[in-house]
Amino acid sequence: MERLFRATISFDYVGEGQTRWLDMQVAPVGQLWWDPQQPEQAVLCGSWVELGEHFSGAITAHPVPLDMRTLRALKNSPLALDLYAWLAYRSFRNHGTAFVSWPQLRQQFGAEYKDTDGFKRRTKDALRKVRAIYRELRVEDVAGGLRLLPSPPLIAPR
Repeated sequence: MERLFRATISFDYVGEGQTRWLDMQVAPVGQLWWDPQQPEQAVLCGSWVELGEHFSGAITAHPVPLDMRTLRALKNSPLALDLYAWLAYRSFRNHGTAFVSWPQLRQQFGAEYKDTDGFKRRTKDALRKVRAIYRELRVEDVAGGLRLLPSPPLIAPR
């Protein structure tokens, strides 16, 4: 939890003679009263976090609905959770057909894997878990990566 709150999310764009970036701290200030060795402990003081201005603005300006039942079902697979959130975003924003190579996916989701083949195997397993819940998801395993096809979002926009 602390690693998530202290994370910095970065977006980069390089092209057309320019470089742009945005670095967002998730929660630059906070205080947690928690001892993982004593999860049943009584509350000592109130824990709190303050979301970063850019991060807070981004998540409220561009929300993507996620199904809590799906999150609970995938909770034991961090890679499946990441894939579900990413694919839900792609479906909700309806980005059309896209190809994403295995090296691109590994860079985004599996930098800790030693090789692309190991990442590819784990990703296919995680994708099977996501597809078992998100049945309308249209993703094809093609040579060199995945083809994302327009899919209805798991939760329809209001």
